[in-house]
Amino acid sequence: MLAAHRTTNRRVVDKSRAVASVKPEQTFARCELDTHADTCALGRNFVPLSYTGRVCDVSPYNADHYEPVKGVPIISGGTAYTCQDSGQTYILVINEGLWLGPKLTHSLLNPNQLRHNGVSVYDNPFDTHNILSIEHDDVTIPLSISGTNIFLNTHTPTQHELDNCPHIHLTSENEWNPHTVQLSSTQSAEAEVLYTAQDELEAGLSQISSVFRFAEMAENLRNISAVQADMPGYKTFRSNERHSAVTPEILSERWSIGLAQAKQTIKVTTQRGVRSAILPLSRRYRTDRMYSQKRLRGQRFYTDTLIGKYKSLTNNTCAQIFANESFFATCYPMEKKSLAGMALRQFIRDYGIPDQLTFDGAAEQVGPKTEFMKNVRGYGIDYHCTEPHRPQQNRAETVIREVKKRWFRQMVKRNVPKRLWDYGIVWACEIMSLTSNTTFNLDGRTPLEQITGETPDISEYLDFGFYDWAWYKDNAGLGENKMGRWLGVSHRIGNLMSYWILTATGHVISRTTVQRVTHLELSTDEVKEKCKIHQQRIEECLKDENHVIQQNGLHTQDWNKQTIEDDPDFIKEFQDVVSDPHISDEDEIFTPDIFDDTYLNMEIALPRGGGDPEDTQYAKVTKRRRDAEGRPIGTANDNPLLDTREYEVEFLDGHIEPMPANLIAQHLFSQVDEEGHRHVLLDDIIDFRKDDTAVEKEEAFVQETETNDTRLATIMSVEGR
Repeated sequence: MLAAHRTTNRRVVDKSRAVASVKPEQTFARCELDTHADTCALGRNFVPLSYTGRVCDVSPYNADHYEPVKGVPIISGGTAYTCQDSGQTYILVINEGLWLGPKLTHSLLNPNQLRHNGVSVYDNPFDTHNILSIEHDDVTIPLSISGTNIFLNTHTPTQHELDNCPHIHLTSENEWNPHTVQLSSTQSAEAEVLYTAQDELEAGLSQISSVFRFAEMAENLRNISAVQADMPGYKTFRSNERHSAVTPEILSERWSIGLAQAKQTIKVTTQRGVRSAILPLSRRYRTDRMYSQKRLRGQRFYTDTLIGKYKSLTNNTCAQIFANESFFATCYPMEKKSLAGMALRQFIRDYGIPDQLTFDGAAEQVGPKTEFMKNVRGYGIDYHCTEPHRPQQNRAETVIREVKKRWFRQMVKRNVPKRLWDYGIVWACEIMSLTSNTTFNLDGRTPLEQITGETPDISEYLDFGFYDWAWYKDNAGLGENKMGRWLGVSHRIGNLMSYWILTATGHVISRTTVQRVTHLELSTDEVKEKCKIHQQRIEECLKDENHVIQQNGLHTQDWNKQTIEDDPDFIKEFQDVVSDPHISDEDEIFTPDIFDDTYLNMEIALPRGGGDPEDTQYAKVTKRRRDAEGRPIGTANDNPLLDTREYEVEFLDGHIEPMPANLIAQHLFSQVDEEGHRHVLLDDIIDFRKDDTAVEKEEAFVQETETNDTRLATIMSVEGR
């Protein structure tokens, strides 16, 4: 039996992986609270949900009588708890636990590991104010006592319970190291709240001594007990097709930003929220990391109400945008302008109370009894109203204009229905706030990092671009694969990495069981037909022309069709076509035989005759191979691995060899860098010399017929350097 124990430092022995399904024998056992166990130990009443790939050695405190257990896996495990009052079954998830399985007849829970995750544990039987319980935000679990043992009864969950019952994470998913964790770090935050709430007392005491300046004392306490969280390792297998490898090229395409900007964005953000699943799409994804944001402190913000031209699918007619001068923006769609006060309150909940807020004199905002002004006064915000017809006084106009540009480009590029403007604007604001910016006060960082003080995590936005095709499943991931359109992250519904999906019936739903439709799947006839049917149904359901908002004399901003009066510079830029009629198109010199064949005339380095790979020679792809009847051999495919075409390659000395297209592609990819540039030994010709045997320029061709000249083949007489 394993009771009080201590563990060694963790070590990595394997890749992290998730468990696709479980079929355990149902076993009922106790989960006992034990502070002498420095890490939660999971016994026979748990099942593994995912493996971290790390192990450690477990030793009892009295090591003289028991041998240590070597190589104990560290996992995320689940056990089923049924509430006796409601009958509801919950899956209690212990992350960073020791997996002992059937070796341990009961499980041990370290209360301090739970408390470190913000879960309240009341295990003092002499406490007259709190009953014995574990209090989570979603459920309170009563504890039982037998002698001096405090415990709760659970059982191994079935696959049905894992798929359908709520999951309660009792411990953090960040790496747990009992040797370095500092549990006292929570005290500094409480001290800071206590001190900052006593301004009047501080003013009197600070006259006696500077020691009594509570803000400085709280800052010192925070610095002393600050703990830098370790970056958790990846906990999943990730497909290169569906889940992004976080390359600048993919991020640039999906976010519609420049390549240089995408590279800098990856450098200044994290991508820790990896989605865990074993392909194919089976059930909801679990979240590998939860993270939070700090509140907004000491910032000047601007806000404006923007009116849509079309009533959206969710009946929104306008949106309240909050922005600052550093290209941070966030958007709250509304059914009517009078809800601007609720938007301000939600902004404060999400980011904090801005010290200063600038807005125009709209009646819905400046009215003395409006909800907007009640929140401004209630939160003590220093506000400023701009003069009528002076939009330049609102410095966020530039940011708002950039948001409109981003949405307009996405709508045109992806043919997005106009009634989805509210989802598009929210996505455009989020992407702009998460994108690296070179403005003078950001210095290449992201706008969101400036106001929160934390490096943002962009994991939720990596797999999809706005209005991308996506597979999803209903019924908690148990239904069949369905096709939909990706509309953004559903922050307030479901767990982390829940997404808005537009179904074929024109409804928007939130799902976690979502995968991107790959380019290879989109090239198949079956998927093309599904996309066509989905698009037709969406057009029939939405009918943009039937939902135009009547202006009634009020000037409205058209989110979906920028007019010349709105932004003539942008329209000129958008409609500008770079084309020079004096330069012929490249395909004019192509013959029908080689049109659109990108391998022809390619120069590559190859091992001659399939010999030593280190002994390579340069060769050129000259033509397509044909069969005895003159038909080209093989068929082309966008995927190089499936391309069956065959070519002839010619080496510098005239030697010719046949070669398949996929082998040519393999050599091409191996000889270029990440930006597609090839490095060769010859950089430039700086000089040359020749002898008497060199062929002069006027003698370099031999006339075979009246209309055909042939170049002489020679490699003699010229030396270069």
